[in-house]
Amino acid sequence: MNGSNNKSTEISAFVTFERGNKITARFTFELISPVTSNSNNSKSDIYINPNEKKIKSLHIQFAN
Repeated sequence: MNGSNNKSTEISAFVTFERGNKITARFTFELISPVTSNSNNSKSDIYINPNEKKIKSLHIQFAN
């Protein structure tokens, strides 16, 4: 997506939309791990699953 070869943080899905005509698109999600904050301003401790990922960016490419 940004020239990076770090495929472990990207997931691609091919999707076909059908409503009369068919349109196929490739959705590529770039994932990141959530950032934990050790700020003294937090009023409660929030558990963050280390396996959880957040979407950093989404690239949609339509097939011709």
